[in-house]
Amino acid sequence: MKIETHPLTGTGNVLDAFYKRVRRSEGFRSKVYPDKDGVPTLGNGYALLINTGNNGWKRRDDLDADLGSIGVSVTANEKRLLDDISRQLSSGNEAGAKALLNSAMANNSAFDFTITQADARTLYDQIIQDYHDAVNNFLGGLHKNWQGTKEKLALLDMEYNGYLATQAKSPSLYNAIHSGNRAEAWYEIRYNTNGDHDDGIANRRYRESDLFGLYDNKANITEAEASNVIRMFTKYWDEISVYEGKFSPTTSSAASQSILDSISRAESVLIGEYVTDASVPIRIKPGEGHVLLGSDTGDTLAPVQVQNKTSHNEFKNRLTNNVMTTTAPTT
Repeated sequence: MKIETHPLTGTGNVLDAFYKRVRRSEGFRSKVYPDKDGVPTLGNGYALLINTGNNGWKRRDDLDADLGSIGVSVTANEKRLLDDISRQLSSGNEAGAKALLNSAMANNSAFDFTITQADARTLYDQIIQDYHDAVNNFLGGLHKNWQGTKEKLALLDMEYNGYLATQAKSPSLYNAIHSGNRAEAWYEIRYNTNGDHDDGIANRRYRESDLFGLYDNKANITEAEASNVIRMFTKYWDEISVYEGKFSPTTSSAASQSILDSISRAESVLIGEYVTDASVPIRIKPGEGHVLLGSDTGDTLAPVQVQNKTSHNEFKNRLTNNVMTTTAPTT
């Protein structure tokens, strides 16, 4: 099983297409500022520091060259400040990192310059290949067939945002992609890569998962693919309902749709196959979460406690009313 990719459409190259997404997600800042994690950042998300993993934070190796390309020189005092901020971030003190930068910016003792949108694009061009290379490494042998695709662009956006990196950092997403399980990969992108439970990240992940896509071909969904989608929904419906109750996918910022709307095409396929075509004398409406499919493929069924959705209004109510409980109703 493999994920069928979809080529980008429209004019321009992949770098241009991605830059449009970066500008939307990151915004533009003409001066250095601390991002939500305390990292000194400039332009369209250009971070002056990088996280090396076990060795902590440090200045970008090409920081002088990158900023030099837009006519900015980094002073010795600014380098010392960045090193001090790096130590704060490496010790987990985000507040301390923000305080150091904000203090320096307030008294104009560091980074007393502004850049233009054109400068921000230049900085983007300086670093974007590193992110492409990281995604290619993540994809491994798959990367040749993923070039210039919507799926690759979704992963690139995640990498630029710091949430992909390596197999070790994102094992579930890695396994889903390399096993060809699109529905699981879609779930991971959409619901399971927002560790900070941040509104902005939630909106970004909704957009990325929509770009990645839940279906290989939503105009011609096979029974196998529909089953995979509903199997994913059955497995994670509790987590999804809580998450969507907290971060709505239908706001103007997220510009997506609910899980029930997302899976309705798959439900229609299975209802047609196992109810309508089989002349089963019941009526099931797609888009309401009435179709469930387990994951057990063995010869015997292990006892599993499943949420009881007798009327199925309970699940819908949890989404529409933002009910945060995960307790199953009793019968």
